[in-house]
Amino acid sequence: MFLHRILFKAQKRYLSVLHICNLMEIIKPVEFLLQLDDTSKLLLNETFFAYAQAWNHISQIAYENECYNRVTLHHMTYNDVRAFYDLPSNYAICARDSVVTKYKSKSTPAALEHTHAALDLNPNLYTLILNDNQATLTIATLRKRLKVQIPNTAPNFPLLKYPIKDSQIIRRKQDNFIWRCKILFETDTDNKV
Repeated sequence: MFLHRILFKAQKRYLSVLHICNLMEIIKPVEFLLQLDDTSKLLLNETFFAYAQAWNHISQIAYENECYNRVTLHHMTYNDVRAFYDLPSNYAICARDSVVTKYKSKSTPAALEHTHAALDLNPNLYTLILNDNQATLTIATLRKRLKVQIPNTAPNFPLLKYPIKDSQIIRRKQDNFIWRCKILFETDTDNKV
């Protein structure tokens, strides 16, 4: 009886390990159009402008000093960015991380400039509250937090129940704002999507 229990536990562990090995991570990019009033658009535009100015300042310092290390660049730029551009600390950190990532992805670094088109969000800059009827996305701006409703009729709404990997707000023409995120979910390799 004792040996039977040990064999059963070993078989159960083997099956769970086998199941984990058969899982495949899938990352799916998803976009949602944000319905904003005029004051919210103005707040987001101010945040975009300040973020782009800070990004360009950090990029210039990184290029001039040939510094592409996050920690070293943080010590060189963090206090200036917070003081001059009035950015919350998480936006300053996002800008620095984005600059380092862009420079490291280029084979020959040249001076880079931000185009004011995208705002990178780390998980501290937004909150997503999901219920049956809608999702509420709360976004930090320079002066206050914006609450945006995403209705359950939006395409890809059911995917919001999965973990979010990366997130951005993108500004399109006529001040249309889109929330772009990457959804991470797992599936069995036997049942490929």
